[in-house]
Amino acid sequence: VDATIDVAVRATRPSGNEGAVTVPVRVASLDDSVIHVDAPAAVSTEHPEASITVELRDARGGAMGASAGVVEVTTDLGTLGAVDDLGDGRYTAALSAEPEAGGGTATISATLDGASIAATATVRIDFTAPVVSAGDVTVAGATGPGGRFRIGDDVTLTWSDPEASGANADVAAVTLDASALGGPTEIDATASGGTWTARYTVGNTGVTGDDLPVGLRVRDASGNATTAPRVAGLTLDAAAPVVTRANLRTSGGTGTGGAFRAGDVVTATWTAGAAGDGNVDVSSVTLDFGALGGPTAVSATRDGEAWRASWTLPDPLAVDRPDAQIVLTTDDAAGNVTTLALSPFEVDGVAPTVTSGAPPAWGRSARTSLSFEPCGR
Repeated sequence: VDATIDVAVRATRPSGNEGAVTVPVRVASLDDSVIHVDAPAAVSTEHPEASITVELRDARGGAMGASAGVVEVTTDLGTLGAVDDLGDGRYTAALSAEPEAGGGTATISATLDGASIAATATVRIDFTAPVVSAGDVTVAGATGPGGRFRIGDDVTLTWSDPEASGANADVAAVTLDASALGGPTEIDATASGGTWTARYTVGNTGVTGDDLPVGLRVRDASGNATTAPRVAGLTLDAAAPVVTRANLRTSGGTGTGGAFRAGDVVTATWTAGAAGDGNVDVSSVTLDFGALGGPTAVSATRDGEAWRASWTLPDPLAVDRPDAQIVLTTDDAAGNVTTLALSPFEVDGVAPTVTSGAPPAWGRSARTSLSFEPCGR
């Protein structure tokens, strides 16, 4: 069948003169026109309508690009709405169904000016949601004391689907809702056989609490979705200790301008409680004096809302730098850790240098010169 036909057009002037011309006109092909269904090709609880499109094409498969006749669309299951002519060779209609009608596969057919188009399309009608039982879902990954989740833990949710080859054979996607833990509302799970697994790594979100829920949502290929019953009540501490330099100080320097020198007792103090950084569950504090040539983990002692640790600089002192720093590390009851370096300070471990000229060998008086390099002592 040709994609065009020739149409003869004849015209007559008032004077009686006549003229004729042959105009090629494209025609739609019943064999090459197509019917397709917009994704997802299903009617379900999540998608109450499916969009059907009839696209008229010529015998060479080219789109018509304009209306080319009257198109009617029919189905053997469900209900079709009115056909809408888009004016570009495409015609659309919506397929719907009632849940009471049950499921099945609808076959969509169409006619052009009463003649049947060869192509058909199918649409799933499915109102059956996946079956999920809370007893088939487990959550693991807590490393804090008493089964508490803390920063860095992987909250691992596993759904072992007993109906993977039965009622849930068409499950297409599973997501974890970690919003109650400070995470995303949808984390995709991966499947292995009949088991789906999703993970959320706890960040420093500041969320703390007991009996916090995680959600599980299961969606089938038709778009029907089931939100599982309450999966679990988790205990979470995702708030690491707050440490700011404004509440950290060093003391004990006896050199010029507060510089530290040999024999000084370096004392680092952190005001951790309400009068400082506002922490309520600090468990331990250690100070690293390694930059001063000292120990790297000195345990601090608590004094009310403050934590304090000291170390005595040796004499002689091998450190001489203007930007020495002590590093504080603290953890809370859940084991969340924060590390911060104190503000830099000066350490002067170099004694003054004194030089003198050698006296002459003969027994007459001579002038001797001394030079000093100040070091704050």
